[in-house]
Amino acid sequence: MPTFSLCLRCTLENVTNLKPDPSFTWRLKLKCNNCKEVTDKFVTFSAQDQIENPTGRGTVNLLVRCKFCKRESSIDVLPKTQQNYNINDSGKFKPIIAFDCRGVTPEDWNPQGSYTCQGVESETVFKFKITDEAEWVDYDEKASLPTSILDWDSKFV
Repeated sequence: MPTFSLCLRCTLENVTNLKPDPSFTWRLKLKCNNCKEVTDKFVTFSAQDQIENPTGRGTVNLLVRCKFCKRESSIDVLPKTQQNYNINDSGKFKPIIAFDCRGVTPEDWNPQGSYTCQGVESETVFKFKITDEAEWVDYDEKASLPTSILDWDSKFV
C-alpha cells in the first residue's frame, strides 16, 4: 500500500493540540504516477466521503481520473494515523495524517479548513478556520496570553 504522510510545520504561540476537525476537507494537488501530470487545481475530499471502488474492493475517499492520460486513481485517508501538532513540535516538521494513494502522488496541500487547538496554560479550546491567509491569531482570556499559529508549511514523505 503506497502511503504518504502529510508533515506540518508551523509556529505555535501559547497553544497546543492543533488538529483538523473530524469532517475536515483535504485539499491536495496530485501527480499522476502514469503520465506525471500535476493537477492544476486542488482536489478536495474528506474521510467521510465513501465512493465505490471500481476494483470491487470496498470504498475509497477519492476517485479521480487524470485529464491527460485518463488513468483512474484513488486516495483513502488513514484516520488512525492522525496526530495532534503540539507546542513541542513548533517549528519542526511532524506527520499529522497519512493517505493511501493508488496511482497518484500528493504534491501540495492547502491548509484551508476548520481546526481546533487548546491553550497551553488555560486548556481553553479554540475552534477556528484557516482561510487564504494561512494564519490564526486570538487571545486566551483565561490565561491573559496572546495565541497564534503562523508560518504554515508542509511536505509529503
